[in-house]
Amino acid sequence: MVSAVEDCEGLEAAKILYDIAMTTQVEELARRAVHALEDVLDEENPQMLIDIYKKTKFISVRKAALATIEDVADEIPVQFLGQILLGEKDPAMRRRIVQVLGDSESDDAVPILEKVALEDEDKRVRIEAINALEDIDTPKARAALLRIIKK
Repeated sequence: MVSAVEDCEGLEAAKILYDIAMTTQVEELARRAVHALEDVLDEENPQMLIDIYKKTKFISVRKAALATIEDVADEIPVQFLGQILLGEKDPAMRRRIVQVLGDSESDDAVPILEKVALEDEDKRVRIEAINALEDIDTPKARAALLRIIKK
């Protein structure tokens, strides 16, 4: 079903795949629809993937949406990542989002990562946030690391 949709063009295909991902009760089908979106979405508008991430009940679909956002978007909106990070319950997903924030090398990610490094309930997530700040390696990130060390 998903592979047949890939033969459609652009926005039409994207809408069909989005609808499949959002309405199906079959987790594998929803995950495949998300991955198929990578081939039809334009890189300036990952909004469909963001919506899927926020609304799906399946963790594998959230993982697929995040991976596809990384592949599709020129720049992943740091504020979006911060919002989903703070609302994410699964520690493995929080660690992955923290990694993506570090990979962004954006100073906009520093306050989010500092908060996570100081407050996240999962030690592995806190450590990953510190690593992400080291990866960003700007004066703002180094200042945040110093504040973390002092606490």
